[in-house]
Amino acid sequence: MKRTTVDRTVSLEGVAVFSGEKTTVSVAPGKEGIHFQTPEGRVRLGEGWVSAPRCSAIPLGSSQLLLTEHFLGAAVLWGLTDGEITLSGGEFPLLDGGGRMWFDLFEAGGRRTLDGDVSTLSPTKPLVAGKGASLVAWFPGQGLEATVLYHHPDPLLPLRMDHFDLSKTPHKSLLLDGRTFLLEEEAVALVESGVLPPQAREAEGSAIVVGKTAFDPIELTSHKALDLLGDLYLSGMMPRGKCLSVRGGHTLNRELLSAAMPLTTPE
Repeated sequence: MKRTTVDRTVSLEGVAVFSGEKTTVSVAPGKEGIHFQTPEGRVRLGEGWVSAPRCSAIPLGSSQLLLTEHFLGAAVLWGLTDGEITLSGGEFPLLDGGGRMWFDLFEAGGRRTLDGDVSTLSPTKPLVAGKGASLVAWFPGQGLEATVLYHHPDPLLPLRMDHFDLSKTPHKSLLLDGRTFLLEEEAVALVESGVLPPQAREAEGSAIVVGKTAFDPIELTSHKALDLLGDLYLSGMMPRGKCLSVRGGHTLNRELLSAAMPLTTPE
């Protein structure tokens, strides 16, 4: 697979859910990896990742670039390896709550093939990161597959297990259409605690609020798989292999990635 960038600059605007602010993101052609430019500075994908509340983030000087996972998950599925990404704020907007609008944005920009093959990352041996009843595992391989078991004690959220082979277009579509989800009382608590601002309600239609929003149960597993791909792409190398997520999340995903890297990346 050859390195790929967009052929022309494209952009869109959406609500940054943690700040509640309107944020514009533009994607321009590039040829030296993926770079992010925000008012706080510039960083190249693969230079590190950090802990953030309920999302993954990239360190950017004294600040962080938040909510990277949906953008990067869509980038994996589209094949974006190079590009200049400019944001008007320090956070990716929620958009449709998944990866579809990012993927469509890349499509609107067209494809430009670059010299050189894609850098990939697959572990040399099976790796596991776990805590309590939660674990994620990554097995060596040349393709890209993910099996997700979703289990939550709330009866509104069904037990679900699905396998996704990302060489298949229908499976890619399932991941792109899987939206962010949370319980209604959880959404209220996040606003009341200050994690989300009141303005974030503008983005409510971008997420499944369980108990209020109609959704296909497969979105529970497909969105977890999208998050996993996006988190693994924080390395700056296209993930390859077979992944397993059992009640997984961003923290374990990043631990798994750190275990696969030849150097230690700070949390």
